[in-house]
Amino acid sequence: AGKGAEGLSGNVVVTAVSGARAISTQQFSYIKQGRITALDPRQGVTDMQVTVTGSDFLGEGITIVKATLGGIDALKIFNSSQSSVVITAGFNDDGEAKPSVSLYLESDTGAITFLASAWSYLPACKGNQFGTNASNCQNCSRQCLRCFDFGNDRCHECRDFKDGEFCVDYCPLFANESTDICVDECETFQYKEFDKRKNDLLFAVQSSVRSRCRL
Repeated sequence: AGKGAEGLSGNVVVTAVSGARAISTQQFSYIKQGRITALDPRQGVTDMQVTVTGSDFLGEGITIVKATLGGIDALKIFNSSQSSVVITAGFNDDGEAKPSVSLYLESDTGAITFLASAWSYLPACKGNQFGTNASNCQNCSRQCLRCFDFGNDRCHECRDFKDGEFCVDYCPLFANESTDICVDECETFQYKEFDKRKNDLLFAVQSSVRSRCRL
């Protein structure tokens, strides 16, 4: 839409190359384009909360459903309204500084608000590490792909399976085939073959449940 189109409405007209025209029976209305005026803070690292303020973020919707900083998905989105939203900066996996990256917001109606050169990722630990700064990094627990601290209950994403609050190499009994989350029974889940790092105990568990689980 051109500048100044907000608030205008009218029929939708489609014209074919032959000159044939089709006109909608419902009118189309232009809504105000969202505008970002400030971010606080303007720079930071993974898992940092960023408050975004501006106007008309929701495009007649009720919430923000997607947010990215420099193309990296936000970990969390909350407290969204027409004039503000709080997001948590996503994983900058390579840990390198990324100055002046863009901010992208999308509402549940598909309305998009965008600002170039909005925020900067500071140097930090890589995605499979944790630490207070880029010069003080430690590796995550072996069961984690990404983490906030050491321990298989401090993972943001599991390498194999999730059992309650813990990331594990394999499930004690069964796993949901689509989510890799451990479950206590197999009646409503497809039985999942585990990865190749099997041991005698796992083989015994598999043998005991095969007759009761769908393959």
